[in-house]
Amino acid sequence: MAHTSVWLYGLRFGTRITTRDSSLDQRITEMLKSIKSRGEEAFAKFNMQQWKKARKEKEKARQEREHVARLRGLRLAKEAADKEAAKNKKPSQLPKARRTVH
Repeated sequence: MAHTSVWLYGLRFGTRITTRDSSLDQRITEMLKSIKSRGEEAFAKFNMQQWKKARKEKEKARQEREHVARLRGLRLAKEAADKEAAKNKKPSQLPKARRTVH
């Protein structure tokens, strides 16, 4: 039987195991594939969660900017209307001495 080397990356990087049984080598290889695929799945799941969280935060910030812009627009429109009303206001016909301040 041939002496083969197998690297177990899933258990500890750099751990080297040698076996003399080819069926054991096969099982170790399958186990490593399983460990690797589970790790990849966990990493993909974590990345997806982070992406969704970032997207949600980005959307919330966009909505906040739109809300502030809308309020600013309303405030500026009201100020412009107030200025226009003050500009178009006719002076009182009564002399200054007879005007009452409310």
